[in-house]
This record gives sequence, structure tokens and C-alpha cells, in this order.
Amino acid sequence: MRSRKLFTAAAVFLALLSGGAGATQAERKELLDYDTRDVLESLQEAVTLHDEIKTLQPSRLFGRDQSSARSDLDEMLDEAMALFESSRINELRSQYRALEVKIAEQQRTLSMLRAERVLAPAEDESLKSKLIPGDTLKRMVASTRGDYDRLIISADTNLKAYQSSQTEVVEALRIALDELGLSLSEAQLQSLLASVVGDDMVQMTVVFNSIREVTGQLVEMVAASGEDLAYSKQYYGMVVVLHRMVGLMQEQFIHDVKNEYLPKLESFREAADANIQASRNLMRGGDNRATLQANIEANQLTRQVVGLYMQILQQQLHQVGKALEVNRRQQAVAENTYDTVALSSNVVSMIRQGGRTFDQLVALQMPDVRVFKNERMLNEFRRLTAELKSD
Repeated sequence: MRSRKLFTAAAVFLALLSGGAGATQAERKELLDYDTRDVLESLQEAVTLHDEIKTLQPSRLFGRDQSSARSDLDEMLDEAMALFESSRINELRSQYRALEVKIAEQQRTLSMLRAERVLAPAEDESLKSKLIPGDTLKRMVASTRGDYDRLIISADTNLKAYQSSQTEVVEALRIALDELGLSLSEAQLQSLLASVVGDDMVQMTVVFNSIREVTGQLVEMVAASGEDLAYSKQYYGMVVVLHRMVGLMQEQFIHDVKNEYLPKLESFREAADANIQASRNLMRGGDNRATLQANIEANQLTRQVVGLYMQILQQQLHQVGKALEVNRRQQAVAENTYDTVALSSNVVSMIRQGGRTFDQLVALQMPDVRVFKNERMLNEFRRLTAELKSD
């Protein structure tokens, strides 16, 4: 019975929303396409689990205790995060990553073809190559520079097509994020997506915006319920668990940056320093100076980009850390209010305060994205990101 009344209130609100929405609201609603019923059902289950924690012993040798219940709550909220994501933005991110793989493949293919061409006899395209269809088969029979020239032209054409498609995807993603308040230039978004935490920052932006929207819906639903005390408390309980969901995302981000990415980057810098020193030692012998100097310059670039990468991650770590402090303070207030106060007519203002907090968190976590001075540095940044993502 309680569940049916909850969803009836949701339906009333959605009807009001669809009747009075403007063009911008409609576009935003289309972008944040979470299913309200699924979200409310998940939050209701989370509130039930949250309320159970207070009835359990803090710790038990056997059986269920507060610690195990909190773990279950965190696991439930972690799974529920997917309900708040945008299918449109997820689709664009997937397209971008797929094109990223295609571009890397074509670049590797071009490098291999150019190397193989150097060793091939200086002749025009062979008859066998002319007669066989498809680049894959042509490469299997390629024997002359003319054969490789044809394959290089084809691979270069494919590369440019993939790069053009990726630019279109970036622009579509830029427009979508702008609607959520994350305004970036194309170059800034390219830099953000090149970062190991780029997807995390985009995901948090989307989920936090969805949570902000849900909080606004809860305000309307309290009014639709006639400010019934039982339902008002249930709705405010949803705000409490939403605070915990936000905290989980922030804590995971901080853990990954501090315990995984920054230590790995430090090891990359140490390896670059060792390579530079080894190359300088070998140069004293007088042989292969040009090659060794090129090795030194390559490792100096790595060291420079590693330093920049660490600065970016530390800055983002600081921003998310500040936002986590705000969220923890507000969660503590929300928990205290939920536990000790008989909610009544002031529940609307309290839920709105939760919404303002989520607004503040979105603003606090806006990434300060740097644009790279040249393509060479951006490519090295991408290479390091691939290393960071590898096991």
C-alpha cells in the first residue's frame, strides 16, 4: 500500500512536470533519462536498509550487525548509481572510446606499412595487388613500394575518417555536458577525455545532476502527498541515502587517485629519470650519440608530462576532497534531522536544502581542464593514460 501511494505521488508530479516544461527543461529531461519509478523503488529499498542499521548491534562475531548492513547499503547504492546515468552520454562516451581504439589501430598500421615500404623494391603496384580486393588481402601479397603506397593511402583515409567521426562525437558530448552546466571547449573536453579520470568526472557530473533533479521531484511529491508525515519522512530518508551515494562516488575517486594513479605516475617519473641517466652514461663512450640524445629527449618529455599529469590529478583530488567534506557535513546534519526530529511541514525546506547542497557539490567538482600546448604532449598524455589503465 505504501509503495503504491509513493508511485501515485510520483505520477502526479510527472504529470505536472510534463504539462509546464519549457524547451530547455524538456531537453534536460531527455538527457537525464532515468526512470523515476526505478529510482524511487531503489531509494525506498535503500532507506529500509538504512533504517535497519540502527536496530542492529554495532558488531557481532556471528550474524548480522551494523557493519554488514552498512556494507549491504553501500553495495546497493553502488549498483543504483547506474539508474542515474544518461543513456545518451553513455552512448557518446562508448562511441568515443571505440573510435579511440580504431584510431590507435590505424596509426599502428600506418607505422608498420611505412617501415615495410622502406625494405620493399622500388617498383609500381604489382599485378597481384591490383587484382586482389580488400586491404587485408592486398597486405598479405604486398611486395613493392607501389603496393605499400596504395595500402598507406587507404589506411590514412581510414584514419582521417575515424578522426572526423571522433570530432563529431566530441562536439555532441560537449553540447550535452553544457546542458548540465559543465561548459568546456572542444580542446578542453579532448584533454579531459584523455585523462584516466575523465570518464569518472563525466559520470559524477551526470549522476550529481540527476540526483539534483530527483531531489526537486521529492519536494513536489511531498506537496502531492498533502505533506503526510509518514511519506514526508520516507522522502527525506531518500535524501539521506542520496548523500551517501554521492559520498561513495567521491570516496572511490579519491581512493583511485591517491592509491593507484599518483603512485603509478611517480614510478613512471622514476623510470624516466633512470633512462635519462643511463643514456647520459652511454654517451660518454662516444657511440650512437644521436640515438641516445633522442632517447634523453623522449624521456624528458615523459617526465614533463608526468609532472603535469600529477598536478592535474592533485588539483582534481583537492576539489573532490573539498566537496566530500561538504557532503559529509550535510549528511551528518541530514542523518541527525532524520533520526531526532518529527518531520512535518518543514520537510519541504529540508529537502530543498539537500538540493542546494547537491548544487554546491556540482559546482565544487567542476574540473579545471588544461589544454595541452601541442599534439606531441597530448599524445604522450594519452600514452600515459593507457599505461595507468593497464594492470
